[in-house]
Amino acid sequence: MNWLAVVGTREMNDAICRDIERFVGQKIAEGSGIVSGGATGVDHEAARLAYENGLDASRFSIFLPVKLELYCQALYDRAAAGKCRYDDAVDTANLLQKICQSRPGVVHDVTEFTEVNAESFHARNCQIVDLADELVAFRVNNSRGTTFTIDRARDKNILVKIFDYSINSL
Repeated sequence: MNWLAVVGTREMNDAICRDIERFVGQKIAEGSGIVSGGATGVDHEAARLAYENGLDASRFSIFLPVKLELYCQALYDRAAAGKCRYDDAVDTANLLQKICQSRPGVVHDVTEFTEVNAESFHARNCQIVDLADELVAFRVNNSRGTTFTIDRARDKNILVKIFDYSINSL
């Protein structure tokens, strides 16, 4: 089985949602495992698809930068700071908690980090790439974090597929 890393930015639009649904949905149908990072936006959509398709820990992994409880609070804090939409933070926190309760072993939140910051996000992105056999990136406005993960995957010599978008609201 191949592991597909699904990465991207938190901003979404209809085109990005359609592309995720089509590409990731096809990979799930083909038997790929899905690994992502539990963020709002692209990560959330990938996790939702994997969850709705019944994937368990044998084909579904989410790496978080900190413990789940801290991460959920950080999502709410990021929304309050304008870094993501509040309803996206709530939806993502709820989905992660539901996955934790119903799909043991999917959410990986054992980490040395106690704060959500650039360092913990980069470490999380490295964990995602380390598990992956291929990577699909849904990148908006040449996002630095997504580009870092793409570069890491290329350094690992795994297949990389990039969907690039421009959104003016960022």
